[in-house]
Amino acid sequence: MPHFRQERWIAFLIILPSIILLAIFVYGFILWTARVSLSQWDGVAPNYTWAGLDNYKQLFLTGRQFRPGAFSIDLWNTFFFTLFSWAVCLVIGLLLAILLGPKR
Repeated sequence: MPHFRQERWIAFLIILPSIILLAIFVYGFILWTARVSLSQWDGVAPNYTWAGLDNYKQLFLTGRQFRPGAFSIDLWNTFFFTLFSWAVCLVIGLLLAILLGPKR
């Protein structure tokens, strides 16, 4: 039994750097983005005044700052781009699979 515990400890130490890097560079930046999105920040000065959900309310009700109603257009463009990219990748992958597949 002690040998099994030692192997588990070694396995944990081997994956520990990956866990730390994942925590910092994925989850850390997700939390940072959430913090910035809930504050009134101009993007330059390090002044993060708490805005709460007012930024999201402004985005969904009035759109972006310079073009009212543009957020729905942005959502449509994102949906179209995602669908188009997915379809192209699927077709290319299928064609490559047919070309490289075993011949009968």
